[in-house]
Amino acid sequence: MAQDVTKGIRRVIGSVKVEVAPINTSNWVSLGPGEGAGLTEDLKTDEYIPDNAATYGLVLLDQIDTIDFAAAEPDFSAFGIARGGIDIITQIPGTLVSGNVQTINSGVWSFNQFVPFTLQNATGAKPTLDTTHPCLAGSDGDLVENTDFVIVKNGGVWGIVVIDSTKVTTESQNLSVKYSATPASAIKMTTGGVSEIGFIRLRLTNTDPVKKHIVVEYYRAQLSKGFQLKFDSEKKTSKPNMWVFQFKGYRDESRDTGDQLRAITFEL
Repeated sequence: MAQDVTKGIRRVIGSVKVEVAPINTSNWVSLGPGEGAGLTEDLKTDEYIPDNAATYGLVLLDQIDTIDFAAAEPDFSAFGIARGGIDIITQIPGTLVSGNVQTINSGVWSFNQFVPFTLQNATGAKPTLDTTHPCLAGSDGDLVENTDFVIVKNGGVWGIVVIDSTKVTTESQNLSVKYSATPASAIKMTTGGVSEIGFIRLRLTNTDPVKKHIVVEYYRAQLSKGFQLKFDSEKKTSKPNMWVFQFKGYRDESRDTGDQLRAITFEL
């Protein structure tokens, strides 16, 4: 015989998206595909038991979480954030791509919406727009920079934002943006010599089949273990080399008591 009644909110938490951001920012960057994400809570406690009486009970001294994740793709830009600034990430320029035409289809863009360029300069500099036809709208023809559109940098990436101007009459048209840039031919991560590991923010997000989210967010986390990278036989498996991370989640004592370590949010 049943002894209780379910509340109908059973949730199976599957895999999660793992994201990092510089401390005190919301510039989230994904660590990409991977496996083995999980967290373990460690309660640092103390107990006093008098010689002649029962225990006073446990006293909670601190709470620290350990978060694990193994990334399948080496995104050094994201890794640089995750590793708290102990590395130097360098984009090595390749060959100039001149007159690149990027088509932005109707339905992909809207007024005042940022659309990233598919081609970026390795140096991080602004791509060079074509002087004759920098942005051509399917119905409205040539658009003018700083009147009909602007080129902006968002999260380290350059892109275009179309303005609801007199010239641009409808969002139901394709855009063609023509520009030149020198993308990276390689990315290099060097390390060694930095004495302090910077704190970061960390977020784990699961989305279930009906688009409900379960989010675990750490306000103050830090890399706690160096890379583990194993080089396997090329004939052994199709599984990629995994870049293994471990983080510690610490309390942010600048926040209110009871909301210093992490937040877990279940969408109902």
